[in-house]
Amino acid sequence: MVENPLSSLAYQSWIGPLLALTVFAAIEGLALLMVGQRPWRWGMAVLSLIPYFVILGVSGFYWATLPLMLLLQMHAGHGIRLEGEERMKIHIRETMGRGLPSLITSVLIMISVAFFLSPATQTAAQRQQLPESAKTFIAKTITTFLGDQVNELPPEQQGDALKQVTDEVLAKINAFLRPYFKYLPPILAFGLFLVLQGLSFIVVWLAALVALGLFAVLKRSGFVRIRLVPKEAEELEF
Repeated sequence: MVENPLSSLAYQSWIGPLLALTVFAAIEGLALLMVGQRPWRWGMAVLSLIPYFVILGVSGFYWATLPLMLLLQMHAGHGIRLEGEERMKIHIRETMGRGLPSLITSVLIMISVAFFLSPATQTAAQRQQLPESAKTFIAKTITTFLGDQVNELPPEQQGDALKQVTDEVLAKINAFLRPYFKYLPPILAFGLFLVLQGLSFIVVWLAALVALGLFAVLKRSGFVRIRLVPKEAEELEF
């Protein structure tokens, strides 16, 4: 998916990464709630970054992104912990919702950096052509807008007609973008981040539900317990 996020618009290409991100966010959100004080949350944030370097390797860009990711992770942990402490009754879904957006944003930033450094993106800039995945995207777009006209052609001509129109559109786009191809990797990476960030509310909602289920399992198994404690609350006085 990182190498070629537009290679397939079918849900099968995204369901695996989506589920992995959902489960990861739910587990880390619960961990940030349970670890307690800030030093432990720092340790949890650093520990969560290890898989990125194991999977994606070590690069100067990743190290440059590391402080921002750590700050977002700590902001997520602070929000989750604060929400848990302020509530009179534990409500995991709402508690997770306080910090999960920042947590997921930190993951999406690393994914975007990985896409920026991917060979497909860098090669596209050097060849001064859009990635091959763009051809698939353009073909699907043309099919959506010109599907009726293409369907009017004989079946044996539909494939050739669609390929011809796609090649012409792609050639015009490449010609228009040629002076700007040196800026293509960061533009594509930023565009990917914006798209993923716009859809992140789905992951937040799903991760909160998964966290709720995991907490119920932990509670039933006796790993965590709920006890009643007196709390004082502030209110405005006029």
